[in-house]
Formats: sequence, structure tokens, C-alpha cells
Amino acid sequence: MAGGRIRARHRRGRNHERLNGNDDVRSGARAHHDQARTWLVTGVAGFIGSNLLETLLKLNQRVIGLDNFSLGKAGNLTQVKDVVACSR
Repeated sequence: MAGGRIRARHRRGRNHERLNGNDDVRSGARAHHDQARTWLVTGVAGFIGSNLLETLLKLNQRVIGLDNFSLGKAGNLTQVKDVVACSR
């Protein structure tokens, strides 16, 4: 096969079709967002954890956040301090 091209075959799985079709996976997730669930977020004082916490709280979810503050900063939690109970 000198000089030939190798073309990779891509299988279109069920999830790929659902994400690009009318039967969107995300619409199913949004249908359940009004049901309060409990989420455990580790590293909640970090950048990603604090943003995830804010998003889940906006969706009226119950969140348990854990952080040892080795890398996270308490300043990342200032926007949610009114609705968050903190214990050390």
C-alpha cells in the first residue's frame, strides 16, 4: 500500500444518532431537572466544582459539597454563601 490512504471507519452509534437527531438526549435530562436530586460534588471550592455547584443550585438540586481546601479557595464559594451551610 505504498502511497495509499488509509481511511478509518467510523461507526455511528446509537448515542451519536440521538445527539444529532430529533430524539435529543439532553431533552430527556431537562425533563427531569424539576425533580430534586442529591448530588455529591468533590472539590467544591475549586474552579470547576464551584461552577458546578452554582449550576446545580440554579436547577433547584440538593448538593453536598466536599473540599479539603488544599487547592480550592473559599473565595470561589462567595456567590453561594447565602444558600450554603458550611461546616468544618
